[in-house]
Amino acid sequence: MQNPKMNLRCVHRALTRHAEHVQRLRARPYALPAAAEDRRRLFTLVMTRKPELGRAFVTDADIQSCLEHLGALGVLREFEELGEG
Repeated sequence: MQNPKMNLRCVHRALTRHAEHVQRLRARPYALPAAAEDRRRLFTLVMTRKPELGRAFVTDADIQSCLEHLGALGVLREFEELGEG
């Protein structure tokens, strides 16, 4: 039978290491590109290579708002005509 105190110590040690790792990640500086065009390019690159991140950071409300704006600009009409929208 396993020792409950030993298990608690292992869990506590793992939680402490995890918290320290998260803190190191948050403290790591990252400079975003200065120009808006370069930031957009970087964002597009990340979302293209890691589309699953978009689901984590972009809410349904964000998507709906963006689509409404694109619809108002007439951009979505092209996709509707192709049967894709």
